[in-house]
Amino acid sequence: MNNLGVIAYTEDDLTKAEEFYKSASGAGNEVNYNLGLIAVRRANYEDAVKYFGGDCSFNAALAKVLNKDTDGASKTIDCISDKEQALNYYLKAIIGAKTANTDILFNNLRSAVAKDASLGAKAKMDMEFGKYFQDSTFLSIVGN
Repeated sequence: MNNLGVIAYTEDDLTKAEEFYKSASGAGNEVNYNLGLIAVRRANYEDAVKYFGGDCSFNAALAKVLNKDTDGASKTIDCISDKEQALNYYLKAIIGAKTANTDILFNNLRSAVAKDASLGAKAKMDMEFGKYFQDSTFLSIVGN
């Protein structure tokens, strides 16, 4: 049932995917993880955090950021086994912006852009960084 849910999810049929996942409840952490993905897509961030539980993944951290738990999100990123991915640094930069911690913001954005240059262009338009669009350090990282 979980696999059928994954197929429905990839076909963007969230209702059907959720039905399959709920039919597969008790089949392991993957089912809850998949239900967490649906909860994020539906902007039900509190439920997403519950479904992800203690999972150490980008999506679990993202759900915590969206649920306004920046401390929890930062801890989740720190426990990701492959935390050196550019998007993990980018999400940490967003946490820095949300908490007005420019050290976290700039250090992580610098790492994200070094690993994936396209994230500089993304950051220039990402309203999470809107307060910093004219900041010289921000501009030196993302380019003019």
